[in-house]
Amino acid sequence: MRQKTLLLLLHFLSATLYGQNDLLSLFPRQIPKPFYLKKISLILPNDHTEMPVWKYGIGNCPADTLSLMSFFHKKQLTGDDTLFYFLGAGPSEQYLLPFETGTEILLNAGSFLQFASINEGKKKLIIRGELYVATGNDSVSIEVEGSIVKAGSGTKLNIFNYPDEPIIISCIEGLVEIKYQGSVGLLPQYTEAYINKSGLHLSTKKSHAKKACEWVYGKMEAPDLPSALKRILRWYDYPIFFNNRDVENGRVVEFPYRITPVDEMLSIYQRANPGLEFQIHKGKIIVTKIKSTYFEEQSIHFQSGTTSDDP
Repeated sequence: MRQKTLLLLLHFLSATLYGQNDLLSLFPRQIPKPFYLKKISLILPNDHTEMPVWKYGIGNCPADTLSLMSFFHKKQLTGDDTLFYFLGAGPSEQYLLPFETGTEILLNAGSFLQFASINEGKKKLIIRGELYVATGNDSVSIEVEGSIVKAGSGTKLNIFNYPDEPIIISCIEGLVEIKYQGSVGLLPQYTEAYINKSGLHLSTKKSHAKKACEWVYGKMEAPDLPSALKRILRWYDYPIFFNNRDVENGRVVEFPYRITPVDEMLSIYQRANPGLEFQIHKGKIIVTKIKSTYFEEQSIHFQSGTTSDDP
């Protein structure tokens, strides 16, 4: 009874804020194939534990009034119960988003995600920054700077889309479809697509490692050291300085110790990439050997045309 009363109160507040005078609009209707979040959890960087941020009650409505600040009803414009989600992750923040369909999304620091619970029956995400997606029993479409990335059920992928850097789409498991400039292509497992934002050029690379570039739950397997350290900078707000004058003899990177997983992640990276040798000494990463032979160019054949269910 208490939850039902809270639900009606939340709908009443929403109707009041958005000018809804129709009492029938206070009662949610059944909508087919919703894309609702079960909860939002913040991953703590020091021990990778989950801290719930928002949980949802009856009817998948926000269970506390603070959540109303982040959700917007579409009811006034279209008469449905669509919820718009806007979520940004700041430095040292990482959000775990499990959906009712079984899909999980990991939103990394410095990233922004927006989507609607109902989008004409299609699940479409808009991403800025970096996120990891593992689809459940559904398919998901992701908009990345005008390109459409489609992942079917049982697919795992990583998307990297920060300003002033190329877009990197990594297929970790399954098959990813990319719609790019009116053409459609398939990205197989352990393959990455690179899109240059300035020249709008797409190229692909295939990984020889057991896993494609993956950055999930604090574990890292990256193609090169600068990329790995750049992610540490974004994720944990580390001041990182490069010394590129003597690459053959070693590269020095200085940073203060703030959290413990940094050396652990670099050790994972080293095991996955035996061409790298480094030492951690007095707040410095001293790289003594770099050998980048883990990727080779590979072409992906794109065909003109569109898919039948483009978002």
